[in-house]
Amino acid sequence: MYPRIVAMLFFFVPIVAGSQILNGSFEQYSTMPVNMGQWQVVNGWENAGSFISSPDYYHNNGTEQTNLPETPFALVHPYHGNAVMGLIACGKQNTNVREYISTQLSVPLIIGQKYIVGLKITNGEKTATSLAGIGVDQLGLLFSVGPIIQTDQNPIFETPQLKIESVLYTDEWRSYNFEFTATAASTHLTFGLFGSDDDKQITIVEGADPQFAYYFLDGVTMDKVEDGFSHIPNVKETPVNSTVGGYHPNSLGVDQPFFIPNTFTPDGDGNNDVFKPIPNTIKEWEFEIFNKWGGRVFFTTDENKGWDGTCGGVYCENGSYVWQISYIDLDDQHRQRWVETKGIINLVR
Repeated sequence: MYPRIVAMLFFFVPIVAGSQILNGSFEQYSTMPVNMGQWQVVNGWENAGSFISSPDYYHNNGTEQTNLPETPFALVHPYHGNAVMGLIACGKQNTNVREYISTQLSVPLIIGQKYIVGLKITNGEKTATSLAGIGVDQLGLLFSVGPIIQTDQNPIFETPQLKIESVLYTDEWRSYNFEFTATAASTHLTFGLFGSDDDKQITIVEGADPQFAYYFLDGVTMDKVEDGFSHIPNVKETPVNSTVGGYHPNSLGVDQPFFIPNTFTPDGDGNNDVFKPIPNTIKEWEFEIFNKWGGRVFFTTDENKGWDGTCGGVYCENGSYVWQISYIDLDDQHRQRWVETKGIINLVR
């Protein structure tokens, strides 16, 4: 037991609001965390049934080691709101140490239905005393019919439907958005590192002798994709003076803050060559495109810039891509709120 410490045509396909994930931002809890390993106080989330593994719950108002931003593993602020979850994805190479977090979906998935699955993830800013500092590839999201059970701190030998293929290590929050078509009436979602260390890249990134690959999670979402419906934003309440997504919000949206074109043809003829939402008075926003592995292929905070269908100067391959736009808006009481809205574009060459 490990000790715990080119010419292309794109079609816009909107999403339908109503996340399959309950409490995906970990804001709902039974009691405030007072010690490490208190995953059980978070409403709707489990530790994959292990008697040993103990993911951690952190809150801005937590006690001692559970009080953000200073945790035993890193300095971290929530992506939005007040809370995050943290877990040891793995230990050093060949130790095969794992922690997982899992949740029951609000309703079973519909076979053949297309969904957008999203999450925010970071390693945080490493501190001098932290035992973390390792990055790992193949972090996965596993959908299952019924709960998945972990034995002790051993790997779960299941194949996740969605994976972050490359080694992930970042001190800033990073967004991942995947397109996923359900092949079973899955009822549960589990996040972590599946299978043994043998085929994983477990890489020391920071520190002389780090012991863990430790990750913080926030903003886990899953939404149905439907033809014929308008996309509806996924609203996240945000305090006026907080930092959101890496910058300070200081501008307001309007009732119809932007227009999404249905198609674009980046064939170099100078006409409709760029996929670019047209904003209506928004001064600050984030516009992102994600590939089938959930990785970001385009990002800008400039509302005058759009995506030309390339990544690193190379044409992207055929297939579906997820777009996400984030911006600041006002609610009915004129309070600022952080809004994220997503959709799918299909690249056909």
